[in-house]
Order: sequence, then C-alpha cells, then structure tokens
Amino acid sequence: MVVRIKWRYVEALEKFRHAHRQATLAAAFLLNALSVGSYVLGFWRLGADLQLTGEFAIPRGFFSHWQVWLSLGILLQVLGVSLNRYAHSDEAPTPTEEPT
Repeated sequence: MVVRIKWRYVEALEKFRHAHRQATLAAAFLLNALSVGSYVLGFWRLGADLQLTGEFAIPRGFFSHWQVWLSLGILLQVLGVSLNRYAHSDEAPTPTEEPT
C-alpha cells in the first residue's frame, strides 16, 4: 500500500523559485555589464600609458592602474557566469511520476 501526501505549499515554492531565478539572472546580467565597463576602463588606462589614447580620467590612486581594472573585469565576469550557471542549474525537468 502506497500513501501519497499532497502538500499545498508546492505552488508557493515554485513561485519563490521563479522569482529567485529571475533575480539571479538579473544580477548576472548586471555583473557582466559591469565587467565590460571595467574592461573598457582598463584598456583605456593601458592605452593612456602607451600614449595611444588621451589622458585617463583617474590620474592618481588605486584605481589609476590598468591592472586593477582588468582584474576587476575578470572577477566580475567570473561571478556573472557563475550566477548564470547557478540560475540555469535547476531547469532540468524532474519526473513527476515514479516508475513502478
């Protein structure tokens, strides 16, 4: 004899998972956009050091180095890709019926 219990919170849980996935995808998109901006600033600073572009907007300080901007771009891109993979990790269809 098999007794099956139907829980009523399944719909609420699915709504939460959908909202969680959407928020994670939005954060991944924003992190990828920020990484592109960081790459632009890094290559602008590198070009300014090689005298290929005009002066860089930040002349002194920690963020005046191209290595910082490129490292930040790599870090943001890795985080964005990781969040994107996390958001798509549970999209595999799950079987609703158990084989008998």
